Amino acid sequence: MGGDPYWHAVRRGSKRYSVAHATQTHELIQAAWLRVFRMHAASEPPRWQDFEQAFGSFLPAKCECETAPLSGARLRQVLQRMKKSSAAGADGWRVAEIFALPDAFLDQLACILNLVEETGAWPQALLEGVISPIHKGEGSVSTKFRPIGIMSVVYRAWAAVRVRDLLSWQQSWIENDLHGYRKGHSP
Repeated sequence: MGGDPYWHAVRRGSKRYSVAHATQTHELIQAAWLRVFRMHAASEPPRWQDFEQAFGSFLPAKCECETAPLSGARLRQVLQRMKKSSAAGADGWRVAEIFALPDAFLDQLACILNLVEETGAWPQALLEGVISPIHKGEGSVSTKFRPIGIMSVVYRAWAAVRVRDLLSWQQSWIENDLHGYRKGHSP
């Protein structure tokens, strides 16, 4: 067991386990986080209509968000800003590998992503993510691990382009005294 990568030191509540198989570690982390991820399993989830009724008068008037079609050049821009060493998604592609592809490939990838936006149908490979437990804090209690989802680099590049579009759109209607998630706007 000494150097076996399938065994980890864990603790559950006040009970201490000196070692646990990776499967047991997974089960402990899953049990700790399922109540967060399934908070509405036994009840109805919140409804938009209820929120809108309570806070609708504080929401801005409808403001259309129009975005330009994706292009290979825009994908390359966001790939250039992404960490080349960031984790690969379930498809196995890394940022550095996609960034190294020729412009013609990124142009075709942009065409596929534009079609995804038009149809709402994503290729299955881009829908799959890897959940990785990241250790937060000291100790090895299962609640000290935070699960993060690692999506495909293609998906992350698409999302990075579109979040920039959304931030620009937000500037067209947001109140000047709102500061969260706005560059150059600290209270």
